Amino acid sequence: MRRAITVGLLLLMVAGSVAILAPAPPVGAAGQIEAFKSGLTFPIALAFSSDGRIFYAEKDTGSIRIIYLANRTLLPTPFYTLPNTHNTDERGLLGLALDPGFPATPYVYAYQTYNDLVNGTVYNRIVQILASGNTGVSYTVILRMPPLGATIHNGGVIAFGPDGKLYAVVGENGIQARSQDPLGPMGKVLRMNSNGSAPPDNPFYGNPAWYNLTYTYGHRNMFGLAFHPITGRVYVTENGPNCNDEINLLPNLTGLDRNYGWGPTASCGSLPPPADTNQDGPNPVLPIWWWGTTICPTNAAIYKGPSFPKWQGDLFMGECNPPYRFHRLHLVPPGYDSVGSDDILWTAPTSIIEVEQGRDGAIWLTTPTTIYRYWDSGKPPVASFTATPNPVIEGATVAFDASGSSDPDGTIDSYVWDFGDRTNGSGAIISHSYPTFGTFNVTLTVTDNESFTATAHRDVVVHAPPVASFTTTPNSPVVGASVTFNASASLDPDGNIMTYAWNFGDSTFGSEAITSHPYAGAGTYNVTLNVTDNDSLNGTVYHEVVVGPPPPGPRPPVADFAASPSPVNPGSPVTFNATASFDPDGTIVSYAWEFGDSTVGSGVMPTHAYANPGVYTAILTVVDNQSLSSDATHQVTVNAPPRAAFQFSPGTIYIGVSVTFDGSASTDPDGTIASYSWDFGDGYFGTGVQASHGYAARGAFGVELTVVDNLGLSNHTARAITVGDRAPQITSSSPGVGPLTVDAGATQTFTAIAWDPDGDVLSYTWRVDGTVAGGNTSALNFASGAPGNHIVNVTVSDGSLVVSREWTVTVVTNGLVAFVTSWPFLALVAAAIVAVVVIWLARRRKRGAPPRSPDRGSF
Repeated sequence: MRRAITVGLLLLMVAGSVAILAPAPPVGAAGQIEAFKSGLTFPIALAFSSDGRIFYAEKDTGSIRIIYLANRTLLPTPFYTLPNTHNTDERGLLGLALDPGFPATPYVYAYQTYNDLVNGTVYNRIVQILASGNTGVSYTVILRMPPLGATIHNGGVIAFGPDGKLYAVVGENGIQARSQDPLGPMGKVLRMNSNGSAPPDNPFYGNPAWYNLTYTYGHRNMFGLAFHPITGRVYVTENGPNCNDEINLLPNLTGLDRNYGWGPTASCGSLPPPADTNQDGPNPVLPIWWWGTTICPTNAAIYKGPSFPKWQGDLFMGECNPPYRFHRLHLVPPGYDSVGSDDILWTAPTSIIEVEQGRDGAIWLTTPTTIYRYWDSGKPPVASFTATPNPVIEGATVAFDASGSSDPDGTIDSYVWDFGDRTNGSGAIISHSYPTFGTFNVTLTVTDNESFTATAHRDVVVHAPPVASFTTTPNSPVVGASVTFNASASLDPDGNIMTYAWNFGDSTFGSEAITSHPYAGAGTYNVTLNVTDNDSLNGTVYHEVVVGPPPPGPRPPVADFAASPSPVNPGSPVTFNATASFDPDGTIVSYAWEFGDSTVGSGVMPTHAYANPGVYTAILTVVDNQSLSSDATHQVTVNAPPRAAFQFSPGTIYIGVSVTFDGSASTDPDGTIASYSWDFGDGYFGTGVQASHGYAARGAFGVELTVVDNLGLSNHTARAITVGDRAPQITSSSPGVGPLTVDAGATQTFTAIAWDPDGDVLSYTWRVDGTVAGGNTSALNFASGAPGNHIVNVTVSDGSLVVSREWTVTVVTNGLVAFVTSWPFLALVAAAIVAVVVIWLARRRKRGAPPRSPDRGSF
């Protein structure tokens, strides 16, 4: 950056407190820029902790400071101030990084230009600072670089890569030959362990002819360092002389070409860029993007977050030369090794120094006085669809309708379907059929005009109808003989057969899986079996039964009976009625019964009770007066009880939150569930497969579900739920968060308005410097005559959980502070500084400025 920028920054710092932010309209309609924190002292580097703290480095003071993201509070005391920071031109505290395991691994790393007063040298170094909360305890120098000559081309950006190694960009300090010097760190990208040692997999590790931390070389003056979240490759922004500012893509660890061409003969020439500057070989790697003008590209970030869906994997960077633009470079997938476009998102009021992606999904920028946040205000669409009919049988068409989907701030551009059977489709309304039975999870993905996506899921249940099948015995029945019909070969591919309906073709009917029937006359009879499964689907099969005339001579009796009731509950009596049996040419003399549960009986109309659920085959044998016999069979179904089961949601329950109880997991093995009864455990009850209930009190409750099947058998189950407590919330407070200055003896009123989502009575406890003050009210009047910092805290409790708010109050004595903080005084100081600058410029012009080097300075 030209030295004139330094003067411009000085003027900006004087007037910065009244600067109005007037950004240019961003290219992305949803991108919004906001000044997160202003009035700062050259925030050159940012680092984001997982606990919501933002660390930033002050270039000129050597201090590292902390801002809390949630309330934008800047802590008054620096986290750490490194001693002897030399801050002329591009020197200073230049880089900042947190350990990948921070804060559990409590180390903060910084790149500092150190003024060694004892030895009279100035050099760059990387230090590791041990953190304890919001304070740095001590530091260790993990890398010391050679003494500096010029005040320019220091580099200084450091960052941990996805491999857990610490990378640092180091400029050639204005001596181009150093970029090609294999034994020194200047003009290099360095890669090191967290303690500063060389990793064994470094490209030049173990080579005595090379500086072992070298990752790439042939660099001039790098201000940016970024890692691609998909490929892991490293990108650096590089400042050329008066031409060819660049984006360079570095190789991976196994890449052979590691020379980026800056060296003794690198200068602006007549060749087309970028060959006019990258001249020093062998085989210099050319940039993937360059600018013919000197824009001064600064630090960079590659986006991979929950926002900006169109910009995933793109590189963002700023420029520190006018017009101070914020760039988005589209890196072309899948290799991300070329730039498809360079779009300007915003024009800043002054130099953009730092660009980082924050943990909140926003892109963060800094200028010499302000930290900015560039965030995506776009809202994702809402996916919704219906599937009709559902359930459905195999092969039937299902209509999927996503017209209920919406986008709150735009339009839906595409609808993509995954039907759950490895087939896909597109469109708002679409049809699909399933050739096989099963439960298919259908996913709809909608994409809006900002490339935000949303998904919705729904199960489509495809049923298979049952398959009816039966056999007859004997193969050639005669009049009067019992024919046994056996449908046990019938099946249901995805469930159970619930009923069997027989039409014997002679205006008589049956209803068991295995049954018998005699025919009174010879002929051909069309027998129909219809089976119904648990999904109420049907299957039908037909067979012809040819009945011959009775044989000559004595004829056997005809056995026939009915069993009622069936189905029946365990223990209930079943009546077996054989009065329909007859003998065509004599009399029946005996009736013998086998009930199918290893018990027997006799008589025309016995009764029997079954102890256990199941399907039992009863056999009747009748014998006539000529000792001829015949058999008849019928099945008796003994009911099994249902099984109660339920789920509830949400899993975390609070007072007033509607809880949905779902008993659809309850089953009945041989029938249907007729009723669902709920006892919510708090004196309230409900019915139905699903029921909703809200609790009015905290505590543990036993919820019981009772189910009754179609024959009156019941079952119940119980589960314990806990209605928890929610903490109170402070909805407003005054004054706002952040440091506060109060005159000694003056009264400052603090207020906190809170509410409890559970309706609990709240109590307020105020403390000043840890001592309880005031009463149980929502306000405190604070007054102190003791100058210095004081902590005012309010804790709001509902009896078990608390929420608090805290203010840092600086009490100052009247007089001087009031004067130096007044506008007249500030105006006087500003006028004096401007006058000094104007006089200095006038004298410089009068003396005549020396010729300017083609190289650029920095800050």
